[in-house]
Amino acid sequence: PTKLTELAVSSFGKIDGLVINHGLLAPKQFADTTVDEWKHIYDVNVFSGIALVRSSHLTHLESYADICQAQ
Repeated sequence: PTKLTELAVSSFGKIDGLVINHGLLAPKQFADTTVDEWKHIYDVNVFSGIALVRSSHLTHLESYADICQAQ
């Protein structure tokens, strides 16, 4: 996330807002998906967004900027 925010700031000067629109789907039917696969999906879908918000907010996000999560 830090490289992404640095690239955005170097390209556009600042970050005015952040939209998190990402995620993984289960690769199989619910009953066929293992607990480890669900943990990986959860980690990607939740913690990667948290890391991006933290990286952007803590270093570059303007105080008036909006953060919204689209699902």
